[in-house]
Amino acid sequence: MIITSREEVFKEFKQRHFSKLDLKKFELILKIKTPSYDYERRRKMILNCCRLMNCKWLESDMLVNFVLDYIQDPTKLSTPLKIRDFAISTKNLSTKHELLGQICSKSKETAISFSKEVKSFSEDKKVFLLLLFISIITHIHHYSKHVLPFEHYLYR
Repeated sequence: MIITSREEVFKEFKQRHFSKLDLKKFELILKIKTPSYDYERRRKMILNCCRLMNCKWLESDMLVNFVLDYIQDPTKLSTPLKIRDFAISTKNLSTKHELLGQICSKSKETAISFSKEVKSFSEDKKVFLLLLFISIITHIHHYSKHVLPFEHYLYR
């Protein structure tokens, strides 16, 4: 079983020919990565959240239009969490340049945000995560030696 958010990872796995079975029979692609929120819903969320935060830039129609035009790109501020982070970080901003910087910063992929967060962890937290990772890999490696191939269960 492969559960991945990256289609490229699955394509790489398929090229390795781990079994003679046709993996297409078992493949299920759940297009989870497709955007959940259309432009209109994100527009409403941004305006509501920024009103709650009393963002200065809302006082300027030009800046409001700039932000709303920019987020027509579905990759910009695509989730409620990113929108909330944007609202918090733009509370006192009042220029296009500053807003654009925050839109780009808060629109980064979750993996990049997570990696930055882990970099800021204290050393003891990093060691804990490393030990956790090693134990999971060791567990998987240990049990993979004792598990029969997938084909064994199919043809019984």
